[in-house]
Amino acid sequence: MGRAGIARCDQRLVGGLQPCGEDSRVAGHFLCRRRHILECTIGDITSELRALEWVTSPQRASSMAATDFTASGWSGGVLTSFISRGGQVREWIQSSCPRTEAAAHLAGTPPDWAGFAQRNAELAAALAGHDTGSWRGND
Repeated sequence: MGRAGIARCDQRLVGGLQPCGEDSRVAGHFLCRRRHILECTIGDITSELRALEWVTSPQRASSMAATDFTASGWSGGVLTSFISRGGQVREWIQSSCPRTEAAAHLAGTPPDWAGFAQRNAELAAALAGHDTGSWRGND
């Protein structure tokens, strides 16, 4: 153990902290700093895992099946729809919509596309707040 009961391997994290009159005060500063570093590291790891998931997830711009469908997701008053023609997403629409009106759109979403549409609706709602108006992605 090093100064103030801190393990030698952790002393490098203490850095410029100078011993003050009380060892417990130094240890308290150290623990607070260590907690902050841990919280930042966890946040960075979480962000990197989300980015990796996005990069490695199935692409949804086209599919091998040449089908026509609309995949919709709803979150926080925002309906997001992806319109596929011949197996390729040709258009997306984002608009304000109460949940009751979104139900029919959500029911017609192909199961393989439901998660994708829902995640995008959550992102759209988070980015736009509740006041999205209407926006068409092919304009």
